[in-house]
Amino acid sequence: MRGRNFLRKRRKGIIRTQANIYLAHHSRFLRKSLHAIVGTKSHPIYEALYMQSLKLKGIIKDVEHEKPVGSSGTQVDIYIPRTSRFITMIERPNGIDLSSDTGEDILHVVVDFTHTLNREYVEKKFWKEYQDKNTFFYTVLINPDATSADADYDDYLNNMPDDRYPDHVKVILQDDFNSLFRIEKDILMLLSKLDTLIEDCLDFSDNKKQERSLDILYDLNEEIKALLKYPLSQQRLVGFSHFFNF
Repeated sequence: MRGRNFLRKRRKGIIRTQANIYLAHHSRFLRKSLHAIVGTKSHPIYEALYMQSLKLKGIIKDVEHEKPVGSSGTQVDIYIPRTSRFITMIERPNGIDLSSDTGEDILHVVVDFTHTLNREYVEKKFWKEYQDKNTFFYTVLINPDATSADADYDDYLNNMPDDRYPDHVKVILQDDFNSLFRIEKDILMLLSKLDTLIEDCLDFSDNKKQERSLDILYDLNEEIKALLKYPLSQQRLVGFSHFFNF
């Protein structure tokens, strides 16, 4: 069971017992806490799946050791050099040219995933200096409930000072990101499976199923984080779909 009994002894902070799930069902605060926990635990899994896709396309290498750090000391999730391969595989098929569109020489593309739809939280990302004169920043809303309205930050960005390069920022939905970056079908299947797991973690109608789903998510998080500690290589990434046998 992939060390599940050992992991259960180590878990702290997650709302996983029958009693706490019952309380969460009746407590707005605890329900919100569970949403935050699930978002935090699923985040590196989304990151790993997308890095696998980009690695297989040959447009990223050992990104863990190259990620730029924002003004807050936090790193973006994915750093992509804007090479000729990126332009050929991503920009041209989508009819875009980041340098022409922004009027600047874009050398890097950075991507950050977020599960929350809290606008204030997302807006704070725009001030972390992820984007600059030569860097374009995508914020991807991975919440399955997100709508086009949730991704509309035009008014806010239009009011930011030019020296923050607001025209180098774009907020997009997960489906749009999948299309833009031409994510492979097998990765999309794993993403769909992860989305379903998250839905089950937040479904209070079946406590046993919810608890089992939370256990699976915690185990998957531990395994993926261990994988991400090492420099990426195609050998380490290809075939890690066996983690999703649940």
